[in-house]
Amino acid sequence: MINMDKNTNSFQMSKELKDVLRVREILNADGTIKQLVELNHADMSEIIDEIKSEELDYEEFQELIYARSEIETDLASALRFLELAVQSIDFNPDWTDAYLESGFDRIIKKIRNADNLTLSRKISLFEEFTDDEDNWFSPVCGVAMALLWDLPPQSMDDCILRYAQLRGESSYEDDPWSTDPNNNDYRHWMPLLALAMLGSSSSKKVMKVIDETCHTSSALPFWMLICVITMYLTDPESFDSEESENGDWFPENYWQECIFNKEYRNIKIDKNALEELISLYVDKVNDWIWVDSYNLTQHEIDNYLVKITSE
Repeated sequence: MINMDKNTNSFQMSKELKDVLRVREILNADGTIKQLVELNHADMSEIIDEIKSEELDYEEFQELIYARSEIETDLASALRFLELAVQSIDFNPDWTDAYLESGFDRIIKKIRNADNLTLSRKISLFEEFTDDEDNWFSPVCGVAMALLWDLPPQSMDDCILRYAQLRGESSYEDDPWSTDPNNNDYRHWMPLLALAMLGSSSSKKVMKVIDETCHTSSALPFWMLICVITMYLTDPESFDSEESENGDWFPENYWQECIFNKEYRNIKIDKNALEELISLYVDKVNDWIWVDSYNLTQHEIDNYLVKITSE
């Protein structure tokens, strides 16, 4: 592990990690290994690529990139380091890696501590962290900003339209809008899309994007998240029970454990957006693609929506 002296921001790296830096030529002009403060985002990407290609222990890398983010004075740059740390972990939807949770916690802390920024700066940062395919593959920063900052509906609308453009250009599938139920789940993208939708103006453009999404196998993970996010407002105590089955509503459990269970009090739902969303569901549900890939089915979605609309 790396030992950090906070007074000097100096580190004691293992021989293995030093060798990684040498192999990837992350060096100064005189051939010495770069110091922590000299490492940039490209260097970190090179390091994790080497670690994965050689199947080396990634834990020391996590400590390195966390430390680099701590001494970074620019918020956006610090968040980029942490975003890379989270993205470097091989996600398992059924359990939470300790470093994954730590990465979430560090991102949340930095975003919460930046609450005194001007609204225009918050909007600018939100746009920056929802503006490329990598952001959406692991949208921790975007989700945390949507939860912790009071961003206007227009920001949520713009976020959804960026999602549509990025998905349309996505490199993950040959046809990112295919109606083939075996493809194009995009479950990693759905937490941010669901939060943005619930805070949006529910304009015609926005609703068209949601309809188009639900004509793919993304329909079930998207609606699972819409339902479970509303559960935090209607029955938050149910998430505290060890016998709770609410986790079944998350396409990937780590979103529940790493952020929503901790920050659900910051969930904001526009009543009109939810009503428009449910109306769209009623009108189009039989046209959409419903996969059989989760613990829940479209039948449970139906039952839950009937319940909340009748209360």
